[in-house]
Amino acid sequence: MMRWAASLLSRGEQGELAWEYDALGNCTALTLPDGRNLKQLYYGSGHLLSIALDNLPVTEFTRDTLHRELSRTQGGLTMRSEYDRLGRLRRRDVFKGDSQRPAPRVWSRRRDFDYGNNLIREERDDNPFSQTLWNYDNAGRLLSQDGAQPGNEQWRWDGAGNPLDRHSAAQVMHNRVTELNGIRWQYDIHGRTTEKDDGHTRWRYRYDGEHRLTDVISEPRDRNKPRTKVSFRYDPLGRRISKTSQQLLQGRPSGNAVTTRFVWEGYRLLQEIHDGIPLTYVYSDSQSYEPLARIDGVESPEIYWFHNAANGMPELLTDGEGQKAWEGINSPWGKLLRESSQRMPVVQQNLRMQGQYLDRETGLHYNLFRYYDPDSGRFTQQDPIGLAGGINLYQYAPNALGWVDPWGLRRSCKPNNPTKNNDHNQGAFARQWQGRGVYKGRDTWQNTILKENDIVYGGVPGQSGFYFDKATLDAAAGSRESLWKSLQVLPHPKFGYRGQIQAYRVKRETVAGTGEALSQDPIKFGAGGGTQFFLSNFRTVLEPVGNPFSMGK
Repeated sequence: MMRWAASLLSRGEQGELAWEYDALGNCTALTLPDGRNLKQLYYGSGHLLSIALDNLPVTEFTRDTLHRELSRTQGGLTMRSEYDRLGRLRRRDVFKGDSQRPAPRVWSRRRDFDYGNNLIREERDDNPFSQTLWNYDNAGRLLSQDGAQPGNEQWRWDGAGNPLDRHSAAQVMHNRVTELNGIRWQYDIHGRTTEKDDGHTRWRYRYDGEHRLTDVISEPRDRNKPRTKVSFRYDPLGRRISKTSQQLLQGRPSGNAVTTRFVWEGYRLLQEIHDGIPLTYVYSDSQSYEPLARIDGVESPEIYWFHNAANGMPELLTDGEGQKAWEGINSPWGKLLRESSQRMPVVQQNLRMQGQYLDRETGLHYNLFRYYDPDSGRFTQQDPIGLAGGINLYQYAPNALGWVDPWGLRRSCKPNNPTKNNDHNQGAFARQWQGRGVYKGRDTWQNTILKENDIVYGGVPGQSGFYFDKATLDAAAGSRESLWKSLQVLPHPKFGYRGQIQAYRVKRETVAGTGEALSQDPIKFGAGGGTQFFLSNFRTVLEPVGNPFSMGK
């Protein structure tokens, strides 16, 4: 058997990183600047099975036939996951012990969603009195929260998605919020936030020529509290590599400066370093920004495991014995409202929503290419990619419970979407198209696995997510009308049935929705009976084979 591997090397201010890959392009080992190795073991076409630091296990996964996570080990705990009929993460239970012989449950989370995949209810520990409810408008914007943690709250929005102050009738000009919930903001001619004042502290922001935040000066109203200055440095890729905090006395630096340094794996935070001690972050898969574990120290490393909200924001850290080391109560927009630590010395946890890092000195979240203000639920600067990131240049998302923006550029698919990773539950996604327009929605969809190099067919021009198999093509005996009637596709009112067919090769193993095309209306559509496939990720998993060929009438 031929084996193939590749390696990459990256050098930075904090040292050297090296990666090793298998023949399928999966990263099997990451060498940290201190020489330790993070090892990943995969099965099949690249599904993560386990992670280890050298010979120290970090986590092990079990998965179902769709390769969705069923369980993961977290030190002395095991977390189990359940999904609803649409493939959304419905429930998570945490048990003492391993995945094979778990002891009684420690805690649980149960979630319900609406038809737009918005999170509408979360229940803790099967206790209906511990539930939290959320309500949205037709645009998916969060309107209200009702629950014990973190409490009841309501929001108002204008037509552009800007939050409106409950006690003010002032309009938001140019999408720049200047007052909200007793906090005031000021902007410069570039649309960058230059000042923030909450009545207790005033913060002043400074930027460089690349519009990157370089300094934040905090000025407490209480004269017994010192003024502080926090400075930031970036590498040529725009990633923040250090922050330095120092007190000011009569406008001049006073006392010892405290510097935190950062190491990056691509555009994902890998380490934060305090006094030479690294905190290393491990994520749930190679493409994810949802944290799985944190490894503190080098000589005698201690591992903490993350327990996250539906949007991937940390709620708990547990240690190797399964004990809570840190717990946080968060607002729906990512603000850390309360936190507690049962460890001495106190364990701090600074990761917020996916891709965000909390700067406690400023209250802002560093979000790679921008900074995010959890008090407004918006970015402090306009989007660097302009309107490509959305029509509102400051908006994070319609709601932060179901959307993520790890780069601070453009919100991405909802974590609760059944096709989040584009191949988890295609059958469920296909069912969402049922009953639209003249289609009555009689088809039954289920999931199947298309193997690498399988061939499917589709009509051209106009590639879409719907395809069919060779048996359906052969049954049409060269007749385009017979083919499309078997698949319940109406002719174009001007051009008729599509007369050309393209064969496509499946580039990698993937989940597809499949089912028989049942008759919608025999007179209008024909008898049906063809086998159809649905692939929302067709652009990434299919490639054309040869040239299109023509069908007869």
